[in-house]
Amino acid sequence: VDIDFTAKMEEQLDNVAHGKEKWQQLIGDFYTPFAKNLEEKYLVVQKETKDEMTDEKCEKCGKPMMIKYGRFGKFMACSGFPDCKTTKAIAKEPPKMIGMKCPKCLEGDVIEKRVTRGRARGKIFWGCNKYPKCDFASWTNPLNPPAEGEAGAAPAGGVVKEEKEEEKDDAPQEDEEKNPES
Repeated sequence: VDIDFTAKMEEQLDNVAHGKEKWQQLIGDFYTPFAKNLEEKYLVVQKETKDEMTDEKCEKCGKPMMIKYGRFGKFMACSGFPDCKTTKAIAKEPPKMIGMKCPKCLEGDVIEKRVTRGRARGKIFWGCNKYPKCDFASWTNPLNPPAEGEAGAAPAGGVVKEEKEEEKDDAPQEDEEKNPES
């Protein structure tokens, strides 16, 4: 953050508020160099994300395949684009086995995976490789469970139950709301 820039901008905005300066001129003076700088940075970023050539040949035209970057991650595409539109997904790493049988179905193996969608994206979890036949999943590593009382540990009964609002002790009861003095 440039403190001098901020101070100057505040002063200019005060001048606009007091009618000493026109806002259109102020925005124009700011935006013209800003847009030029933004365009220069955009070109630099484009150069940094260059496509990588591979040894693999295109199945359709024989030209080398390239690793490109798209909105869904890396993929391979023919260097002969737009004449050849061949693309291939890059194989993902297989899930990591932790060497333990599933505690729920006793058939599958527990694997370590990453969440791919939602708010927990990227977070590691452990689940059964027989999914969807078996729905075992855990945020904690079954080989190294947290000790009782640590964050992530299950309560003594083993089941986590969320209280409903009416079950909480601090929630006012129906009778208390109507007649608080009794």
